[in-house]
Amino acid sequence: MKITKNNSFANTGSLSVTADDDATQDINNIESFGGDALYSSAGTAATFAVLKTYAGADRFPGSYVAVSGHNFGTDAGVLEILVNTVSRGFIDFADGRSNDVMVTFAEVALIDRIELVFTKLVSANRALLSFVAAGQSEDVPNSGEQGGYRRDWMTRHEDFLTTRNDQAAPVAVLKRATANLLTLTVPNMGRAFAEGEWQDILDAAFDDGAFFIRERDDNPRSAYLCTAPSNARLSAHGSTRELVSVALSYTAHTGV
Repeated sequence: MKITKNNSFANTGSLSVTADDDATQDINNIESFGGDALYSSAGTAATFAVLKTYAGADRFPGSYVAVSGHNFGTDAGVLEILVNTVSRGFIDFADGRSNDVMVTFAEVALIDRIELVFTKLVSANRALLSFVAAGQSEDVPNSGEQGGYRRDWMTRHEDFLTTRNDQAAPVAVLKRATANLLTLTVPNMGRAFAEGEWQDILDAAFDDGAFFIRERDDNPRSAYLCTAPSNARLSAHGSTRELVSVALSYTAHTGV
């Protein structure tokens, strides 16, 4: 399991759409999370591509790129993520599901270029994109989540309200979106990690109000955007002062 340590994608730089651009849209919307502010491509090209470049002090160390709030599953095409012109992964959405995505790689000392290239199956389809993040990530200690942790990226964020008549037959059904609250618990975190890297993770999570988690190293679509962090608890271990019990709650957006 990976968790993001910071997000530097919005550092000052040049952000542009290099393919399938719609001049009436604002690509800067993808630098902050919030599903209502997004970018919609023109739907006139077979490829939708976004490029962000950095120079000087605005370059940053990084080991992940994450994408949230898109409709790539609707087209069922393929997304490629490149960092400093090196491909960091191809993500295939042939199953029609628009999962959030997080790719990780060995840390790059200075990132000066991030490119997203989505190859569509149908040129007329308009690609939607809401949020992109990039920066440093960490492995969650002790292999990550504990038993019972919900696999939210494989569930659905919807439920139904049903009105029934006197015979209990359904007469009206309302489908609504729901936000899933998760809690990550790590009962045996080393004290050094809890006092160091974990504090950096919490700083970024509570300063930005958002971070990403990816559950499986072999599946970039096992990721989700975590917002509204709360209940960041650190407790003394019952057996030794060299271990700490940690918990962090958040609302998860998976894209499905």
